Amino acid sequence: MDQGCDADIGNSGWRLATALVSFFGARAHWDDWQHTHTMALAAARRMSDRDAQGRLLGSLADLYVARYRFAEANSCLEQSLVAFRETGNRLGELQSLSAQGGIDRRQGRFGDAVVRLEQSLSGFRELGWQSGEAEVLFDLGEVHREQGRLDVAVVCVEQSLILMRAVGDRIWEAPILRSLGLTLCSQGRFGEAIACLEQSLALTRASGDQHGEGYVLQSLGEVRRMQGCLEDAGSCLEQSLALACATGDQAAEAYALCTLGDVRRQQSRLEETAGCLERSLATFHDIGFRAWEARALNSLGMLLAVRGDLTAACRAWRSALGIFRELGMPEAIELAAQLNRRCS
Repeated sequence: MDQGCDADIGNSGWRLATALVSFFGARAHWDDWQHTHTMALAAARRMSDRDAQGRLLGSLADLYVARYRFAEANSCLEQSLVAFRETGNRLGELQSLSAQGGIDRRQGRFGDAVVRLEQSLSGFRELGWQSGEAEVLFDLGEVHREQGRLDVAVVCVEQSLILMRAVGDRIWEAPILRSLGLTLCSQGRFGEAIACLEQSLALTRASGDQHGEGYVLQSLGEVRRMQGCLEDAGSCLEQSLALACATGDQAAEAYALCTLGDVRRQQSRLEETAGCLERSLATFHDIGFRAWEARALNSLGMLLAVRGDLTAACRAWRSALGIFRELGMPEAIELAAQLNRRCS
C-alpha cells in the first residue's frame, strides 16, 4: 500500500472513530469506543499525524472519564495538549484544557477547576467557539452549585443553555437542563426544577440515551424526596438504579443508591437504607468522588443516629465534615452545627 493510500485510511479512520462517540456514549458501548480509537490512534501515529493524535487522545480521555479512570484520562489530555501545541491547534488545546478542568471538578479540586475552566472560557470566546464556551459554562455552573454560589451557578447554566440551543446541540441540552434543575432545587424552587428535569428526561428518552436518562431520574428522585413525595422519589430512583446497572455506570449506580438510602431511611426501612449507603459510600471512595463520599457519610451518620448508635454517627459526621471543609462546600456549616449540638 502506498503512503498516500495509507494517509487516506488514517485520516478517514480517526474521523469515523470520533464521529461515533455520541452513539457509543449514549448507549454505553465503551468497548467499541476503546477499540475504534485504539486502532485509529495507531494509524495516526504511523502517519506521524500529530493533530489527529491530539483529537483521538482527547476523545479517549472522554471515554476514561465516563469510566471513572481519571489518571488515564489526565495522561491522555497531557499528551493531547503537547500534540496540539506542536501543531498550533489553539482550539484543540483549549478543549483539552477545559476537559482537565472537568476532571478537577468531578474529583472535588474546585480551585484548580475554576482556573482551568476560566482560562479555556476566555480562549473559546476569543475564537468565537460557542459550543466550547457553553460546555465550560456548564462545568463552571456545577462548581458554583457545589460551593453554594447558587445565583452565579444559575447564570452560568442558563447562558450555557442559550448557547447550546443557538448552535442546535440537542445532546448537550439534556445535561444542562438537569444541572439547571438541580440548582433551582437547591434554591427551593421545586416547581421550576421539576419542569427542567422533565424536559431533560424527555430529551434523553427521545434520543435513546439510557445513560443520561438514569442521571435525570436520580435527580428527579432527589427533588421528589425533598418535596416529601417519598413514593414517587423511590420509583424514580429504582428506575435510575436499573438503568445504571444496565449500562454499567458505577457513579450513576452510587448516586441512585445514596439518594434511595435517604428515601428508605425516611420510610423507616432501615435495613435497606444500610445496604444502599454502604454500597454507595464504597463506590464514591473508590472512584474519587469526594463531595459525594462526604454526602454518603453524612447520610450514614443519620442512619446510625436513628438506630441509636450516636458514637458511630458522630464518627461518620466528623469524616464528612472534614471533606466538606476541605472542598469548601456549604454543607460544612450545617453539619458543624449538628456536631456541636449532638456530639459535643
